Amino acid sequence: GSWTGFQSHCFEDNSGFLILYREMRAPESGCVRLHFVNPLRLKFTSLSDGSEGGEKPAGQDCLEVQLEAPGSFRLYKYETLEELEMVAGQEGQRC
Repeated sequence: GSWTGFQSHCFEDNSGFLILYREMRAPESGCVRLHFVNPLRLKFTSLSDGSEGGEKPAGQDCLEVQLEAPGSFRLYKYETLEELEMVAGQEGQRC
């Protein structure tokens, strides 16, 4: 079993969405490789439930994930922490 995911990335502001699926025989936790975001520090927000999203450190292209139930999924929105700090209180064009 393995983990499956799809990533949608906006290059304008380095934000995006990530949906992860834990296949039936996959372990409870795993490492999912992300694209286009290695040098960025990211904040993840779960859109599919009330769980905590977490952060990805800069320089790491693998996101540690955990889903307790086999066959479950989670949808995340991600944003760069640098972008969030720079535009705090300002309106900007977002994808």
